[in-house]
Amino acid sequence: MAIELEADAGATVVVLRRLRAGNTNNAIECLETDLDGDLLSMALIRTTTPDFMRDPSFIQTRAMVKAYRTEFPHKSSHPDIDEKVAKALQF
Repeated sequence: MAIELEADAGATVVVLRRLRAGNTNNAIECLETDLDGDLLSMALIRTTTPDFMRDPSFIQTRAMVKAYRTEFPHKSSHPDIDEKVAKALQF
């Protein structure tokens, strides 16, 4: 958990610096990539912990992410990741 917190803090600093420098497109791309990773992790947890899918916060987050990605579709530079993210959004 400590390693994950360090990684999250480092990624947040990178995005904040890009935003403060006015590089919003790059900051958005960083956040979209983070969201892809979160979706893939959620899909993995869903397969190993079925009760997770019934958790109200998971249901709310899933709906929020689906709505966001419907409004703002995203493609990475890695088709294999895009395919996995698309499958993760189907849950």
